[in-house]
Amino acid sequence: MPDGITEWRYKDVEEKMWGIKPLSKLWGINMKSEMNLNKRGIYSVGDLANYSWKYLKRDFGIVGVDWHLHANGIDESFIRDKHIAHRPSIAKSQILLRDYTLTELYVILIEHVDEVTYRIRLNKQLARTISFSIGTKDGKIYRKQFTIKAGTNNSNKIIQLIWSQLNKVADPHSSYRTINVSLTNFLPDSVMQISLFDTDKDLKEEKLNHTIDQLKQRYGSSSVLRATSLTDASTFKYRSTLIAGHMI
Repeated sequence: MPDGITEWRYKDVEEKMWGIKPLSKLWGINMKSEMNLNKRGIYSVGDLANYSWKYLKRDFGIVGVDWHLHANGIDESFIRDKHIAHRPSIAKSQILLRDYTLTELYVILIEHVDEVTYRIRLNKQLARTISFSIGTKDGKIYRKQFTIKAGTNNSNKIIQLIWSQLNKVADPHSSYRTINVSLTNFLPDSVMQISLFDTDKDLKEEKLNHTIDQLKQRYGSSSVLRATSLTDASTFKYRSTLIAGHMI
């Protein structure tokens, strides 16, 4: 409008919003989320508004429910509330193509942690807070968060800590379809100090990670693989054939 103020009422949602596409034009949906929604036949805001929120929650968590509400013109946040910026994070999540046992999920966990720790090492950072979640095919979510006071960018250390926590909270008999690993609360790696309690193993792992990072930078992310990435449970080779979620 000429005065810069536009008014929409609830009755206008279907007419003015539902025809909007691509979905990335809707607040809160990025390009990657849009592609995942497209795979489910959801291309417009109207498609999203009429898609079952139960399936959106199963596949995307609570954010999927938020998308559904926004597509129907519902937002319970208060404009007068002060906006609190989210802390920056580096995360990796995946919707798996088949049911995974908890034991098989260990392979995916390794690949995800390797990816996010590689990224923070390139940024010369240490992560203090580690969050992770896994979801069953029935939509049950197991999640946990913990803090390492001194921070770390050691893949093996984070893998061991997450796996230990997962075995305490997750059902070993369930089938799993989603996984997410997130690192936040960063420190510059220049604050890292060698402790008297650090072992030769710790120092060797640090040197090994540095060497692997250099090889990946020079020859590509798939130039160095763990042996677990050659197993049937791995998704690394499949994901390496995709660009923005599509086959090369």
